[in-house]
Amino acid sequence: MGTRPALALLEILRGEGVDRVFGNPGTTELPFLAALSAAPEPPEYVLGVHEGTVVAMADGYARGTRRPAFVSLHIAAGLANGLIGLLNVRCSRTAVSSRSGHDRRWPAPRSRPTWCQRCCTSWTRAAASSPVTP
Repeated sequence: MGTRPALALLEILRGEGVDRVFGNPGTTELPFLAALSAAPEPPEYVLGVHEGTVVAMADGYARGTRRPAFVSLHIAAGLANGLIGLLNVRCSRTAVSSRSGHDRRWPAPRSRPTWCQRCCTSWTRAAASSPVTP
């Protein structure tokens, strides 16, 4: 599909059997949404009005269908709004993966989303070079 990170992510999701992406998009999700639009057989995008709702929908979908779900969260406040849902996902061991936007202007690691996510997820990583990662 190409080497762009958003396209690579879609390829990974397809390989893992993800057929739904749950989200409440903001500006940091635009490259991912563009990749969804350009993909030949993209997963269905399920739009939610609040990040907490989006995580809960993904959790319920994964539990009800026994399929993995994916959540795309907006930067900072969007991530914060979804954290309690991610904690619930972690405690119930539901097959939900998430990504959140990143602003390269954020300083030091304690200000970045990965620091916030560690308490609510079982695995967290940040892109090594955010200017090249949509």
